Formats: sequence, structure tokens, C-alpha cells
Amino acid sequence: MKLSGKLLNSAIYFCILISTSLNAASPVYNLQIELASEDFKGNTETFNQITGSVRYGKGLSRHSVINLNADLFTRHFADIDSRDSNGVLTELVYSYIPGKGFTKPVYSIALRQEFEVFDESSQDFSKTSLILADTIRLDDRITFTAGLEYLTKSSDLEDITSNGLFLNTDLQLNSKLIVYINLKIQDEKIETITINVANVPQFAERYDMSGHHTPGETGLPTPSLPDSSSGSDTNSDNFISRLGINYFFSSNQSIDVSYEYSQYALSNNVDIQGNVISLDYFYKF
Repeated sequence: MKLSGKLLNSAIYFCILISTSLNAASPVYNLQIELASEDFKGNTETFNQITGSVRYGKGLSRHSVINLNADLFTRHFADIDSRDSNGVLTELVYSYIPGKGFTKPVYSIALRQEFEVFDESSQDFSKTSLILADTIRLDDRITFTAGLEYLTKSSDLEDITSNGLFLNTDLQLNSKLIVYINLKIQDEKIETITINVANVPQFAERYDMSGHHTPGETGLPTPSLPDSSSGSDTNSDNFISRLGINYFFSSNQSIDVSYEYSQYALSNNVDIQGNVISLDYFYKF
């Protein structure tokens, strides 16, 4: 697993450094196993992903809390070895609750940094996100999270900047079953650096302000699609929607089944649509 040791050491060091300064509570460890199939223009690929994560939380006052999260993941494609990758994601989330009450809003700001390493090193990238969100519980079953995300991504092949809006809705049907719908729109600018680059935006991520890993949160790799011209700038208007069901077997085990539809309208008159079906297993140690 190329560079996975280095990535893991970086994630652990980051968590230890911050948690020590915060005098945080004991960490929570999670495991996620994902099996998914994606289809773009009739090109179907299957892949699996394993993610290990550690979560820290620290109450700063009666109205505020800070969370520190780190993930290490590895992704393997059945038919395209060049898309296999390993990565690490670190995240710092500050949340503020202005008052008491079950339905009081929760305001959050998050800073996220991600590095991903591919078998073909030219695809390696770093990504930084700044996220602002507001979570509101209407009652004991319905929760809305709306927010803004600014993202930059850099690799040897392209530089991407994007601004996005997202809305996540969770409906808790009972103590074990949750149905969720996620919507996201993005305005992306893609600067191609080298020739023969698949000029397609990265998948949008489902963002859960609680800090827990959710299906697709680390995103999916750029699909194999027709090349674009070198040295050009391309804009893309993106729409991503996801419908999913999460079922809890116990307090520390659950499965998630989801369907995601994505549409990318690029300024070079290319319209790309894709579908992803995924099955995820979650375990909390």
C-alpha cells in the first residue's frame, strides 16, 4: 500500500497533537467497508473501499464543542488498477449551540485537508475545504443540515476551485432506521495543466457535521471519460443528489444502502451524467 504508512503516521500525529492540547476525551475508532458500482455513459466499474477513522471530541463550554477527525482509506477497482489509491483525511470542526432546547440550531465551521495517492503518481492530489453549516432538528425525527463549501484541489494534471451549496435531510423512522436525502450544487473552475486529461470534476461529498463517516464522504475518483485539450480552463455546473437508507443492527454496527445521481454541465458543451450504487458496513469499536 504505497505511502499508506506515511499517511497513517501523519493522521495519528495530527490527532495526538491537537487532542493533547485540548485535553480531549478518549478517542472513538470506526471501520467502514464499502462496495460500490458506478456507471458513466455506459462505462460500468466496481470498486471497494476500506476506511479506518479516529474521532476526538471536546466540550469547550456549555454552548460550544470542537471535534477532531482523521481517516485513512484505501480504494481498489476491479478492472482499472491505475485508479487504485490510498489517502488520508483530517478535519477540525467547531460547533456552537446558542441556547438550550431540543430544536435549537447548531452552527458549525469545518476545515478539512485530504491527500490521495494513486498507482499513477501524476494523479496524486491534495484538497482543502472550508465548510459552514447550520443544523436544525424540527422534532425527534427530522433533521436538516444546510451549508456552504469552498474547495480547492491541486495535482500535477489540474487545479480545481469550487463553490457549493448543500442540503442534507435525515428522517428517523424508528430507533434503527434512518432515510436520508442529500442535494448539492457546485460551480467549479478546472484549469488543465497537461495534455490528455480527463477534465471532469471530482464527485461531491456528503458532509455530515457530526464528524462521522458517511457513504461517499471521501468522494469517488474521477471517472475515465474522453480527454480534453491541454492548457485550457473549463467551468462546470454540477448537481449531485443522493438517496439512502441506514439501518442499525446494534449501537455499534450499521449498514447503508444508497443511490447517487450526478450531472456535470461543462462549458465546452460536454454534459456528463453518472450513477453510483453503494453498500456500506460501519463498525464502531
